[in-house]
Amino acid sequence: MHTETLFATLIITCYICTLYIKIHFMKQITEKTKVREPLILLLSKVEFSLLERRIYWIVLSQMEQGFNVSQDLFQNLEFKIPISELKETNRQRFIDLQKKIPSRIVSKSDYTNDSFKSFVPFPLAHYDGKNGFFELTMFAEAVPHFMELKKGYSEFEIMAALSLTSEYSQRLYPLLSSWKDKGKWLNVDVEHLKELLGASHYTSFGNFKQRVLDVAQKEMREKTNIYFDMVFHKIGRNITTIDFIIYRMDEIEAIEAHKAVKAEMDSVEKLDIGRIMVQASQILSSYNFSSKQYQAIMSNPKILQLFIEEDSKITHGVRKNVHNKTAYMATILGFSNKKS
Repeated sequence: MHTETLFATLIITCYICTLYIKIHFMKQITEKTKVREPLILLLSKVEFSLLERRIYWIVLSQMEQGFNVSQDLFQNLEFKIPISELKETNRQRFIDLQKKIPSRIVSKSDYTNDSFKSFVPFPLAHYDGKNGFFELTMFAEAVPHFMELKKGYSEFEIMAALSLTSEYSQRLYPLLSSWKDKGKWLNVDVEHLKELLGASHYTSFGNFKQRVLDVAQKEMREKTNIYFDMVFHKIGRNITTIDFIIYRMDEIEAIEAHKAVKAEMDSVEKLDIGRIMVQASQILSSYNFSSKQYQAIMSNPKILQLFIEEDSKITHGVRKNVHNKTAYMATILGFSNKKS
């Protein structure tokens, strides 16, 4: 009877463990993997280091988030993160990390309702260097703050986020990403921004701009899908608010590509017909047109100009995903519907 009782106790214990702990094995992270950071976390005070924030983003990317998530689903979660995903090779930093991350506190403030709350998202951490994993446990109490999106969220590319090496870039990238669809984040109070970026110790605005904003601006342009300009507003001699003008990098690339095409066509207009013919002949050598098509291009000024312009658009990336430029150009020039 004692054996049967012990066996039954073990079954119940195992059931409780499966009920309250859910293990998350890493889904593959790709260029298309997005992070959705709930605004409730984004606007909270979180003293994560650069490496800790990378772990935090990977955890967010692995969770099954949603709107009006049922509280019955909340349970302790365990994550096994491959060390290779964290872009860090220093063993000692991981040893230090497993000591520090269980002490990190997320602090939420709601001044309107006079409500303040703090919690530790990752109370357990384990560095398993032999097997190449960093393991974390998130207690059930913290789970809803990571899963619930109904109060808004910032969505951004995790590969870009993980590539950032400045803690200020790490913090500003999600903030600006939450405003990228509107293209601007206006009247941002400088002191509040310093708090969000963990840069309140910069009392001089000049130092804050040079060591925080300028560093983030440069790194985000080089490594992420957004870029920003800033407009500063003063009261007296002090800069008090900032307008962030946000651009998507694909939009910037498109603008630059169109500028390059226009500049090239402007230079072509200044050439005499002889030099235009020489330039067109050189360009045509990279196409596989028939002799009849070649003559049709070189003998008709309108077709010639259209050919040079479309070739410039292909070269500068205005026309994307052109796998067979001869076939593409033949369609543009109207050859595809003619016998050649």
